[in-house]
Amino acid sequence: QEYGTCCRAMVGDQVLHQGRILHSVAAPAVLGQRRVGIDGKWYDVTKFALSHPGGDLILDYLERDASMVFTVFHSDKVRARSLRGLKVVGEYAMADMSPADKAFVALNDKFEKEGWYSQGADSAWLARKVGIVVGLLAACVLAVSAGWFWVPAACLGLSLQQLGFLSHDLMHNEVFQD
Repeated sequence: QEYGTCCRAMVGDQVLHQGRILHSVAAPAVLGQRRVGIDGKWYDVTKFALSHPGGDLILDYLERDASMVFTVFHSDKVRARSLRGLKVVGEYAMADMSPADKAFVALNDKFEKEGWYSQGADSAWLARKVGIVVGLLAACVLAVSAGWFWVPAACLGLSLQQLGFLSHDLMHNEVFQD
């Protein structure tokens, strides 16, 4: 039986991905209910899926264990806040993580402990990013007024790249840590 995306299948009460057991389904979902598994518990995400800040990516994890992805890509605050608003609708037996997943989680934990994901409480990081963008845009305007056209093209490209990085961090709530 086809089950969502390529290389994923449901056989009996087990969900398989590329031949590996992801989890066993402990209780069938209520018709129309959308569930995501986190740390051995099924959470009803039927209403939340429509407003998930990460877009429809959450739909890739319906009826699947999303523990690793949820842990790695969400801060402690976001994890606590997200789970508080979701209803537990069942439990399941978690399968062992693959060696690659274990290595990924370990690497993520190492980066978090070393401070790679924090930019400091003084907002110097945000001020520096905004300063870079303003400086590049100012250089672009000055170069155009001087009659140069290659320099402004490079400055405009770099400023758009920096704006893209800043937008990415804003979307992940990394700028204000909220």
